[in-house]
Amino acid sequence: MSQKVKMPWLAQLQKLGLNNELEFPSQTMYEKLREAATRYPDYTAIDFMGKRIRFSQLIELIDRLADSLVSQGVRAGDVVAICLPNIPQNVVAFYAVNRVGAKACMIHPLSSPPEVETVLRETGARVLFSLDMLYPNLHPLIRSTEVRIVVLCRMGDYLPIVKSLGFAVQNVKKSKAVAREVGALDFTLLIKNGRADTIYARAGSPEDCAVILYSGGTSSGTPKGIMLSHNNFNALAKNIATFVEGVQAGQSMLTILPLFHGFGLGICVHAILSAGLTSILVPQFSGKVFIDTIRKKKPNYIAGVPSMYETLTRRKEAEKIDYKSFLLQAFCGGDSVPTELKVRFNNFMEKRGCSVKLREGYGLTETVTAATISPAEKKVRSTVGFPFPGMYAKIVEVGTQKEVPYGTDGEICLSGAQVMLGYLDAPEETAKSLQTHADGRVWLHTGDMGSMDEEGFIFFRQRIKRIIKCKAFPVYPSVVEDAILSFEGVARAAVLGVPDAYAGQKVKAYVVMDDPIKKTPEMERAILVHCEKLLNKWSVPSEIVFRDELPLTKVGKVSIPALEKEELESRESTPAQE
Repeated sequence: MSQKVKMPWLAQLQKLGLNNELEFPSQTMYEKLREAATRYPDYTAIDFMGKRIRFSQLIELIDRLADSLVSQGVRAGDVVAICLPNIPQNVVAFYAVNRVGAKACMIHPLSSPPEVETVLRETGARVLFSLDMLYPNLHPLIRSTEVRIVVLCRMGDYLPIVKSLGFAVQNVKKSKAVAREVGALDFTLLIKNGRADTIYARAGSPEDCAVILYSGGTSSGTPKGIMLSHNNFNALAKNIATFVEGVQAGQSMLTILPLFHGFGLGICVHAILSAGLTSILVPQFSGKVFIDTIRKKKPNYIAGVPSMYETLTRRKEAEKIDYKSFLLQAFCGGDSVPTELKVRFNNFMEKRGCSVKLREGYGLTETVTAATISPAEKKVRSTVGFPFPGMYAKIVEVGTQKEVPYGTDGEICLSGAQVMLGYLDAPEETAKSLQTHADGRVWLHTGDMGSMDEEGFIFFRQRIKRIIKCKAFPVYPSVVEDAILSFEGVARAAVLGVPDAYAGQKVKAYVVMDDPIKKTPEMERAILVHCEKLLNKWSVPSEIVFRDELPLTKVGKVSIPALEKEELESRESTPAQE
């Protein structure tokens, strides 16, 4: 079957001693981790703000929690929502759910209550893991969902003793009060009461759905649950272990990318732990913390988004770090990476005697995360590289399955071991995205424009879909528009992503009021406050422009292409600020 697919990138793989075949054992993710723990029991699996958890300890925590979840009635096939920051409890819960045979639905802990409620309802989640400090905001909505078990976690539970005591003084009273108020279960008690010696029996198949991650999908901006299997994650783990030169057990990876994102969960946790490396968990997603953690922890591998590397190359405190003594690889993804940023990063490292080059990958949540990666070349190019082993790529004419010639722009399509099972309860969207071509393979139509050259290198151009990427976080225009339209007095609303030097894109909203007299600065602020209550912080518009009308299609809908054209013409006609 694979011989029918043109694979011009084979020569690139052969240079690395690889081919396009990908062989890995049929295992669950828990089994994959347990295998690593058996091989490296005394190696550090997790480093959380100085608290180190060995692989043997991690497996014991996972087994104890899994036993307690079973005693609470959690069964194979159930959906368990994990709404936590990058803390050890997140990792323990993820693999405990996996051991039980349930499905882990990862949710950003700073999602607004309405967003969390929507996910809980759509997935039918029966269990929710939440941070004690954040749960009071979610508690009122639980009754409208199928959640029957709530497990509360505390930030201080896995901190070093000194930090933990300082944290506890401020939060323990509040935490206990919250737990009593909502009748929730305590994470540490579940660990304490669970048994670590229960006999393991696999529930389900490695081909089954194990994880649900939310994304806008490939054909619209509406968030959808993406169903990913054990095999999807294990294929990625295998590729990271074999494709990235120099990976060895005992090394470390900086995990500042959030675990609700495929990049953070798939690469920085599962792939890294599966290979016996340390995952350095960082709960705060910011440029300053990014640099501080690199300086203190000296990770061998760094994975970040463009805005983080922008910060790294521009802040003075980053200049004095001795990168050459520890850094082996640096990867960037989650959004398109400007060529200028790659050049600046490489020069920044070279001036400090470090030979590491910034490597860009391309992928989607529908492929867990990266499905291609650029080589560590001296000459910087705008390519996102070529496919991992076990993955295939082609460029087709938009709206068709017709492959275009090399060098011609079209829709990027991907096939192979990392491609999702489908969208949750969305058969029509799944059918649009996953199509069987004449070569017999099922291809993911990504909704992204790009081209491929004769050597198999892929060049990303732009998104066909409307998703806005703000600091690499996805923003769904339809959700923002709905929030604005729910404000009394708003007649129409449209949202665009406009260029921003730091965030990549920022959210700009165009609003028509039902009465022109309401177009005031006070009204703008009131709408923004309203949005802050309903949306996560990166989805809140950075700017609201009042309009008398918006361009419409023939059927009366707001014409986004026309609005984008107006916005572009407006920027081009505005003189650059000195």
